[in-house]
Amino acid sequence: REFYNKMLSEQSAELEEAVDRAPDPFAEAVKYAIIGNVIDFSPGYELTAEAVKGYFSKFGRESLEIDHTALLKKDILTAKTILYIGDNCGEIVLDKILLKKIREINPAAQIYFVTKGAPTLNDSVKEDAFALGIQEYASVIDHGDNCPGTVLHRTSEEFRRLFERTDVVISKGQANYEGLNEAQGNIYFLLIAKCAAIAQDIGTSEMKMICKKK
Repeated sequence: REFYNKMLSEQSAELEEAVDRAPDPFAEAVKYAIIGNVIDFSPGYELTAEAVKGYFSKFGRESLEIDHTALLKKDILTAKTILYIGDNCGEIVLDKILLKKIREINPAAQIYFVTKGAPTLNDSVKEDAFALGIQEYASVIDHGDNCPGTVLHRTSEEFRRLFERTDVVISKGQANYEGLNEAQGNIYFLLIAKCAAIAQDIGTSEMKMICKKK
């Protein structure tokens, strides 16, 4: 976790500059947040630092396969509460850039950034979020569980109440998609479809970038 947080933090200024140079910085921030989802150490998914750099270069030249970014921006503009459910370490450096853009387009919204309740795989916990300064743009909370993804009945009662009343939920990563794709709410899934089963369920092919409104 610390290695990839450090590696992406060292590139954060360059990445943010690339986002700001884009014709639509918000859309570009969404794309980069999705690209960050490639950093994954689930069983059967091995990755090196060089491979991560290669994927960043590759995906940077591609477009989203499913792109509901404009709908997401429209919903954010009128939202009073936004729940951003994070995923992996390293990746959350890109989440921070997107959170900054969300804060810029809706300064009045109450934004929550959600981590795991305890370490699992390379998923982020509150310690990682605070170390990277996520609290500059969102209130950092955890959902009270440590399984991969977000399985609502396993999360804390406090988190479930917040989830049920929030205006916009942004769910990062494949495991969160698996846990929340049948949940109720105004949910946007940001992920790379990394296996055949999830790609088929979404209606795309493997290793494609997705921003999908439920």
